[in-house]
Amino acid sequence: LYTRTFRVPPDFLSSASEGGGAGGGDVVDDPFATGGDGGGTSLSPRKTANQNLMAHEIHFHQVVLQWLKQWLKNILIFVAVFGANEINFSNIKILVQVFVGFSLIVSSTYIYNDFKDIEADRQHPEKNKRPIASGKVSKKSGNVLMIILFVLGKLILVFKNPLLLFFSSIYVLTTILY
Repeated sequence: LYTRTFRVPPDFLSSASEGGGAGGGDVVDDPFATGGDGGGTSLSPRKTANQNLMAHEIHFHQVVLQWLKQWLKNILIFVAVFGANEINFSNIKILVQVFVGFSLIVSSTYIYNDFKDIEADRQHPEKNKRPIASGKVSKKSGNVLMIILFVLGKLILVFKNPLLLFFSSIYVLTTILY
């Protein structure tokens, strides 16, 4: 961890506006000031997550909606709790987290499969509408999204139970080898 300490004299703001103070009369623009008020340099506002995704051609909503129906299959995760009649807030909370983590990993495997079958999908009358096959999501963006989804899913699972990493890895290997 790298930290940095800045020492600012108590009269920094008032002395800077008067042109005096500890700096010997040299007024330095406030790097955190906004433009238009006569002082400081202008910093551009921070981009939102969606703006960053769109700048990299990642149409996240299209990709997620494409596989949302596939996520419904993952509801099977909840069957054990209901079957054992162990329904309580703690169990449901854990299962929701496992459901989300596993669904993210599953989504990354769908992206992998879309890359693997991209040429055949482009020729298919229905599959050619998929985000990667249609070109709505570039290969670079698809790879970035695939990695992000996979890593986020694995991180969620490892904090619930490290054994879930093993089971999810078996799923991923089975999917890739299929």
